[in-house]
Amino acid sequence: MKSTKIIILSLILLFTFKAHAILLVEPHLGYVLVGTGQSDGTPATMIKHNGAQYGLKLGANYMNAMAGLDFNHSSFEQLTSGYRNDFGRNEFGLFVGYNFPGIVRTWLTYFFKNTQTANSGSTLIATGSEYEGHTIELGFGYNGFHPLVSVNFLYRIISQDKLISGSTTTTLSGSNEIGSNEVVLSVSCPLNLF
Repeated sequence: MKSTKIIILSLILLFTFKAHAILLVEPHLGYVLVGTGQSDGTPATMIKHNGAQYGLKLGANYMNAMAGLDFNHSSFEQLTSGYRNDFGRNEFGLFVGYNFPGIVRTWLTYFFKNTQTANSGSTLIATGSEYEGHTIELGFGYNGFHPLVSVNFLYRIISQDKLISGSTTTTLSGSNEIGSNEVVLSVSCPLNLF
């Protein structure tokens, strides 16, 4: 219910911009170069992953500022304490950013909902198990090659505090909460419409 209220409020704000507002549609495609993390629970778990991700920003530009909604999907192989699993992660959030005069842009995204699903299991993680949490993303873009192409560098902090396995939901708190960091290289196409 809280997510629905945030989405409705965001859409109202998005479409209430007056003159000079420009609709931003920005598809993006990237690759997680480095993904590492850990859970300090018993036993301690080290996590490494990399893989592809794609998504779409939908928002508005107004006098070099930008804001809106961001959807991101990642597919990656994760190595957890020696076990390999294939995961898919969906994230939905809000972003704000600024297009500096010239060729540089930056943004901050808060993905208030991320759901990571195990597509293949192991003795450590069962197929279909889901982790839920949130993500913070700091992005820097360079569009000096072409105005319609932005090469982006992203730093992402992922926190997962809930595990759903079968009919059992477990809250991961304290040392059992899973935290990971990602470094992503991506390419996007920021289209300003209207």
